[in-house]
Amino acid sequence: MNTVAIPLTRDKYAFIDSIDLPNVGKYTWIALRGGLTFYAQARVESGFITMHQLILPLADGFDADHINGDGLDN
Repeated sequence: MNTVAIPLTRDKYAFIDSIDLPNVGKYTWIALRGGLTFYAQARVESGFITMHQLILPLADGFDADHINGDGLDN
């Protein structure tokens, strides 16, 4: 798969697989500081969603793990 860079605020970029671009490309993304890293976040009808939640919807009680420590590597 090809990696695509999604521009964010704060001169940051999030990285996704090209297969996820149709869903991710619908939104305007910002860089949100979370602890020691940044995450990509967008406004949706119900409030806000992080990019990793959009790409990998999980059941309640489960969290996505950015195993490499980079919250912008989705």
